[in-house]
Amino acid sequence: MIKKIVFLVAFVSIVSYSQGKLIAFKNDLDKSKFTLKEVIPAVNQKNDDMSLFFMNSKQVFGYLLNDKFEVIKKLSLEDKRRKYNTIIGYSIKDI
Repeated sequence: MIKKIVFLVAFVSIVSYSQGKLIAFKNDLDKSKFTLKEVIPAVNQKNDDMSLFFMNSKQVFGYLLNDKFEVIKKLSLEDKRRKYNTIIGYSIKDI
């Protein structure tokens, strides 16, 4: 029984530490006191660019990252109208 518990603890600790940090950067566009509520990633599969959208209750911040995870462009929307609680989107596939 003790061997099973030791195995379980070892397995859980290995699995919980198996993920590494991919990217870290400061959201320097956000000067507000509001906490982030949502982060939405979007990947362009043609050139491996990635967009990250950070949202709090009043603002949206967007970052465009290249394939080396370097910030290329930044976007800040100061007034986010909240007609809906979530962002609804769709995808258009090239013909």
